[in-house]
Amino acid sequence: ALAGAGPSLGLGHQRKPSVGKAPGGGMSPSLHSLDMNVVQPSMQHRLHLEPTCDIAFTEHFVVTADHTGCVRTWERPASLQRVSMTLRAAMQAATAGSPG
Repeated sequence: ALAGAGPSLGLGHQRKPSVGKAPGGGMSPSLHSLDMNVVQPSMQHRLHLEPTCDIAFTEHFVVTADHTGCVRTWERPASLQRVSMTLRAAMQAATAGSPG
């Protein structure tokens, strides 16, 4: 290794310490761009007229905000479990009300 260079992780690239925290409380090395996977987006949706500056996730919603203070709430798609429970309840209600 070169003097003053960051640690090597055995992948052939020199690393410099990043600002991320390692599990033990020390600095974690940043990945070299050749070691990262790039996933191309499958779709694009404009959330705000201005660049989004904050995002929060809850179980049922995603909340976004832009730097002008505009906050938007986006409902997440229903999970398959919730959909199947709703369909099952609707089918039970339909069969309970039918003559037979």
